[in-house]
Amino acid sequence: AKFWDGAAFTRANIEPPVLSEVQRVAGEVAGAAGLGKVDVYEGGPDAREPLPLDEGRWTRALLAAAGVTERVVVRLCLVPAALDGGAGERPAAAAAPSTALHGERVVEKPVQAPRADAGAPPPCDVEARKRAIGELNCLWLPMLQPGSPARAVVLECRSVGITVRVVEGGGVDALGCVGQRATMHARAVAKSEEGHQVLLLSSAWLPGAYLAPDIAGAGADRPKIAARGDGGASCRFEAVPHTKRPFKARTELRQQGFSEFGIALRHVETGRFVERTSAGGFQLAATAAAEDEQDAELFLFRYQPRFDEAWKTDGQYVGRRHWIADKDKELKYYTFEEFLQFVEAKGVKGKWFGETGIIAAKLLWAISWEEGASDRAKGDIACLAKAMDSRRPYVASDRSGGYTFSEMLSFMEARAIRWPGKTEIELVSQKFLA
Repeated sequence: AKFWDGAAFTRANIEPPVLSEVQRVAGEVAGAAGLGKVDVYEGGPDAREPLPLDEGRWTRALLAAAGVTERVVVRLCLVPAALDGGAGERPAAAAAPSTALHGERVVEKPVQAPRADAGAPPPCDVEARKRAIGELNCLWLPMLQPGSPARAVVLECRSVGITVRVVEGGGVDALGCVGQRATMHARAVAKSEEGHQVLLLSSAWLPGAYLAPDIAGAGADRPKIAARGDGGASCRFEAVPHTKRPFKARTELRQQGFSEFGIALRHVETGRFVERTSAGGFQLAATAAAEDEQDAELFLFRYQPRFDEAWKTDGQYVGRRHWIADKDKELKYYTFEEFLQFVEAKGVKGKWFGETGIIAAKLLWAISWEEGASDRAKGDIACLAKAMDSRRPYVASDRSGGYTFSEMLSFMEARAIRWPGKTEIELVSQKFLA
């Protein structure tokens, strides 16, 4: 009933102005989480016998939001108003809601560590994985239409905040990050009767391996999901929005104070939804009655530009261009594929922001002129090359510090922002030249 979070530090007190600021920020967090009372206690490690749950993540986030740089001792108690039995009661052993703070803004995204039943912990820092995942833009799913190019995505599990990953042998688990093992190529092949996309999800790490239930494997009543499919009918999944069914995952997210948004995957052949298992894998869930809550994992489709191959067919990277920094005396023009081969062979890395691979190739393409380009066009490209070392706002009113060229391009690609007659690179270039 009562949520506690504690962290032991070395200093025994906290200055009144700082304590007041911590209480103010804590009050805002409590209001966002629907809690009615906030008490911040100072003292030694034994103050009020707090229960140090969740490794003190809330305490550290609140101190960071309040601008506290010294090591202090803080005890935070959040009590729902309806259950407030008095400050003197010993709190029940319940885990604190895990809300990420950026300044004073509450981010509606699960950032809790994997639950106790999630299997072995990943070998690297979980929070570092979640930060890397959160930096990827969410894909605008309606852009996936039958006949359109496949897009590279990572599937973030809303229940644990970590992505789906392919492992040796084609197994699948929920311990991924943003690398090639966690990247899928999502391609729409049809529309369901309800108008939802029917997708094929193939592994970027195991070419030609599609997600599909292992019907012939062990546990035939609840087949496990693996990356061993051949792209046939058994590999098709319908992308069902969270609003279309009373999913149990929606209730759990709402109870934790998070948004309910997400996409459930329903296997087309069997009509059963994909759920995360207690061991951290995935399987087909039992089908619930229409009025009952359905077990299913909710996913965020996050665009992964590092492994996206839409450039091969989307018509934006055609023709030949001459790189502005080419030192060869002979004026040579290259296709985008040749740019990409050059970047990968030479290990080219962005001078200012460290872009590599496909992203670096797109940057080189942006500062290269087409055959027959006018002197004015060449001058614009020279100005653009100089502007690449800066960050620019997406809109004039943006005060966030701006975005790099590659960040803005990835956002436009993820959201399918394109004007008639303009490629995404041309739109970003216009913003950097404005």
